[in-house]
Amino acid sequence: MVEHRKLIKFGESSFVVSLPAAWIRKNGLTKGSIILLDEKNPSELILYLNEDTHKLEEKEEVIDVDGKDKLLIYREITSAYIKGITKLILKGKMLKEKSFHIKSTLNKLMGFEILEQTNSRIVVKDLLSIDNISVHNVIRKISIITESMLEDSKNLTNSSSNYKHLYNRDEDVNRLAFLVLRIIKMGLRSPSIAKTIKMSNEDMFNNWNVVECIEEIADEAKRINKWATHLDLDRVRETGFLTLYEEVESLYKKSIKALYTKDKKLAMSVTMLKKTLMIKCNKIQNKNLYPDINRILDRMRTMIIHIRNISREVYTS
Repeated sequence: MVEHRKLIKFGESSFVVSLPAAWIRKNGLTKGSIILLDEKNPSELILYLNEDTHKLEEKEEVIDVDGKDKLLIYREITSAYIKGITKLILKGKMLKEKSFHIKSTLNKLMGFEILEQTNSRIVVKDLLSIDNISVHNVIRKISIITESMLEDSKNLTNSSSNYKHLYNRDEDVNRLAFLVLRIIKMGLRSPSIAKTIKMSNEDMFNNWNVVECIEEIADEAKRINKWATHLDLDRVRETGFLTLYEEVESLYKKSIKALYTKDKKLAMSVTMLKKTLMIKCNKIQNKNLYPDINRILDRMRTMIIHIRNISREVYTS
């Protein structure tokens, strides 16, 4: 909520502005407390609490697992994680029966640790310290894992073994993506955390979008490889699908390079190539009446759109 405050002249060379009393009380400030000022640009001045006295707000959430399936429980737990919940309590009469799935989900969330467990209650605390975490390095790691998934997902076989390896790497991508989204969410709510991770609000918004795009690309690579196990692979090769897939992989690499180098010209070229690859997808589909091949072409189209969206974050920033 935006409040209007009048600027008051104080002495010969200073000016003062009053701060909301509710904000003062909420942060435990008193007369003599130190407040840090950061001039972001000529028209923006941000106030920070003294880092020595600032404490991350404790946020608790309770999830009742009774009457919920595994997917819903998974969604609620990961949602709590991304929202920045620091203490999560899971309870219910059916908790014991669902504890294996719950613990499997918690193991995918970095920093969440079980401190207490009974047949009807699990208490989870956030033990993550973001002081030594580089969001940019984590995003780079996500992009590298995804690149390896694109490379290996082109190895189409009727065996599920390759898919299982891709599934495991996709789990790594998800784990790191959840971590980045959690930190960004915390940064958007706390100026001092934003300062710690060295990101402006615009940076956090852009990186949130990039992470979601890369995570979706990894998902599509996994799905394409899984569905290909049920196809006539000789027929798939005859369509020219693999040649097109190599072009999509090359487009992804260009978009990531543009992201790291902030090369707007390269990013714009990725956007232009997106249309070309979409046309090639349509040509393959128009020549083919095999529904399952069209299914993986749809997944490829989604992948191309997300690659384009990564590059768009570069040339619009």
